Amino acid sequence: MGNIFLYFLKVNGLLVVFFLAYYFLLRKETFFHSNRWFLLIGIISSFVLPSLLFTNIVWIEAKPIANETINNLLPIAHDSSISNIEKTNHFNWYQILACIYFIISSVLLFKLFIEIISFFKIVKKGQKSKLETIKIIETNENHNPFSFFNYLIYSKSNFTDEELKYIFIHERVHIEEKHSIDVLLSKVLCLLFWINPVAWLYRKAILENLEFIADYRTTKITNNPYNYQKTLLKTINNKNQLSITNQFYQSLIKKRIVMLNTNQSNKKNLWKYSIVVPFLVAFVFFFQIETIAQEKKQNPESKNIEKKSKTEFEINKNTTDKNLNEITSIFKNKHNLNLEFNTVKRNKNNEIVKIKASSNIGKTYNSVIELENKNGISPFIINIKEDNHNNKNVVFTNTESSSINIQKNKISSNEDSNITNYGKWKVEKYLKDDKPVLFVVNGEKLTPGSNIKLDKGFAVIHSKELNAEEANKKYGSQGKNGAYELIIEEMSNFSNFPSPPSFPMPPSHPYKNLKTPPSPPEFPNAPELPSNLDDEKEMKKFDKKMKDFEKKMEKLEPQIKKFEKEMEAFEKEMEAHEPNIEAYEKEIKIYEEQMKIYEKEIEKHLKKLENKN
Repeated sequence: MGNIFLYFLKVNGLLVVFFLAYYFLLRKETFFHSNRWFLLIGIISSFVLPSLLFTNIVWIEAKPIANETINNLLPIAHDSSISNIEKTNHFNWYQILACIYFIISSVLLFKLFIEIISFFKIVKKGQKSKLETIKIIETNENHNPFSFFNYLIYSKSNFTDEELKYIFIHERVHIEEKHSIDVLLSKVLCLLFWINPVAWLYRKAILENLEFIADYRTTKITNNPYNYQKTLLKTINNKNQLSITNQFYQSLIKKRIVMLNTNQSNKKNLWKYSIVVPFLVAFVFFFQIETIAQEKKQNPESKNIEKKSKTEFEINKNTTDKNLNEITSIFKNKHNLNLEFNTVKRNKNNEIVKIKASSNIGKTYNSVIELENKNGISPFIINIKEDNHNNKNVVFTNTESSSINIQKNKISSNEDSNITNYGKWKVEKYLKDDKPVLFVVNGEKLTPGSNIKLDKGFAVIHSKELNAEEANKKYGSQGKNGAYELIIEEMSNFSNFPSPPSFPMPPSHPYKNLKTPPSPPEFPNAPELPSNLDDEKEMKKFDKKMKDFEKKMEKLEPQIKKFEKEMEAFEKEMEAHEPNIEAYEKEIKIYEEQMKIYEKEIEKHLKKLENKN
């Protein structure tokens, strides 16, 4: 609502600028055709300029990232979902005024349709003839001559043949120059902005200038200004007219006669048309330029400092559930990585004896570590490996005995699994219709059902799932049940691997820092109406329950009023965030473009990986 109202004000403001420029500088000039285009451009500019938004990017210094340690972690509060807000009905003046405004505009629109219908009724009743492309309608009704697009309406009984000649030339100018478009456009302008008196004055200026154009050309063609002016005066006594047409009679007859006798303006006065340009530039500069702050790229020294920021956490048998939750929050909120502790079992001393931790690697696989020891698990490290492009991978490190695996995410509940082992490593493979799928590790096809031989300290660089049709086309009959492609590299060689492109970070949602919406009071349950309304006993019980219900509701009235006030304050705060929402939507569009670039870079990166292997 706020954006529409602001657009409404901007359009009306620009209309005022163009009208004042015309009224004080151009109205008395005889540049009639130029004035016509000036007024039309004024309407178009008033609608278009407020809808254009230009962006000015201001570069600011990036803030350094503080070290993250398990000892200084703070609990992270979660905002309540905005979708669960229960809004109360309250009196909204903006909506009431908007409805009234819309109703009045609708009445004016209805009146416009009535006039159009009336015009075609006149056309239908009149005697029709044609002169080139002009359709001439002679009517017996007491109408002044007028034209609408290529229709020319006149009453022969009111004028002599010579006068009709002047009238035909005049109206033909309106038809040839398509003045009806200007008339309708000015009518729609008043329909949309009826509350603005300048809109009505603007329409009057357009109609006035159109008559000046037709009068000027008529006198040039007939070369008899005196008789033409007499014809104009003759139409004064007849004022029956439609507002959508180009009328030969106008209430501004005196002005038209004055302009016919005015000397032509000096061409040096054409500079007056440029007077509006500084105002348009100022309008765009002050109202249509949005400033966006972006962080500068850090220099190598600042990058090195950031790389040294602590991004590893040690998990041991004494780690509490609170610590595990805090680590999960840091990975999600600070690094946009999903880390889960799926299985945590403790002994009587509250020591961890079994734990399973996992983190996403692509869409198909998870990186997983599983440890179990009845005397308490040995310590292991969760580390974030980050390359020069800020691409992040989660690494689990256990110095004593590793138990890391790669695990396929379940697709549906009817899939069976088959676990193949190699030493302390295992790969969990899912079977479709009891048939093993094909695994392709670093470009090497493995026999379906065989163990996948992996070494310690590996990293899964890329994973991809192929359906049966894709796998059969790429790998032949071995892939008839589908395939999973893995690109794996030992962590010791990871630094020599081609660096993947950085993943663009999505913008933060503006609702992130909102206050929690107020909670409504707990309402008592209303009694149910008896199924048999003729049962007097049941109805008496129902009446008694209703009285109790009404008493409870009366007691809740102070709480309800308090809740309504809190909701009004919360809604005002939400309205204040509307500009932030618009900025967020623009950032999302930029983010989507960055994702397209990222996907292309990923394709190039995978080709490098395939060539290396």
